[in-house]
Amino acid sequence: MFVTLVTADFAEFNAPSLKAFRLVMARLGDFLFAAETISKVIEGVSEGCNLVLTYDGEDFHIAPDFIVGQQLSDAAFTGQAYVVMPIYRHAAEAFSGVLSDMPPEPTIKPSQSVENTSGRKPIERRFHRVGESDYEIARKISSAEKPRRSGKKKAKRKK
Repeated sequence: MFVTLVTADFAEFNAPSLKAFRLVMARLGDFLFAAETISKVIEGVSEGCNLVLTYDGEDFHIAPDFIVGQQLSDAAFTGQAYVVMPIYRHAAEAFSGVLSDMPPEPTIKPSQSVENTSGRKPIERRFHRVGESDYEIARKISSAEKPRRSGKKKAKRKK
C-alpha cells in the first residue's frame, strides 16, 4: 500500500503527454523570468541562503532549504507532494556579474535540531546526520545550548 500511495503521488508530476510537459516547462520559464522571482533569488543568495525551487503540481515557489523542511513536515498532514530542486549553484552562475561578493556556497544552513511534539510540551532535540540520509537523535537540548533571544533582559525581582 505504501509503495502504491507514494508512486501514485509521484506519477502526478509526470506529464501525461508531451503537450502537458511543454505547458509545465513554459510556466516554469514564465515563473523564473518574473521580476519578483529574480529579485527573490538575488536577495536570497545575497543573504547566503541555499535556495530551492519547489513544484507542487500547480505552482512553483523558491524558498530557502530550511523553509522547505518545514513545508515537507506540514505535508505529513496535508498529503501535499513536492518536486524539489536546489538552485544556489545555478543562481551563482547566472548572477555572478551582479553579485560579485556572493559566497561560493550557502552560508546560512538549517540547524541540526528537531522538535518532539508527542508530549504535553515540545522538546527540542539535536540530531546528527549519518551518511547520506540516515540520522541519529542525540538528546534534549539544555537551556545553556539554546540561543539567547535578542532584546531586553528580564528585570530581576526584588524580594
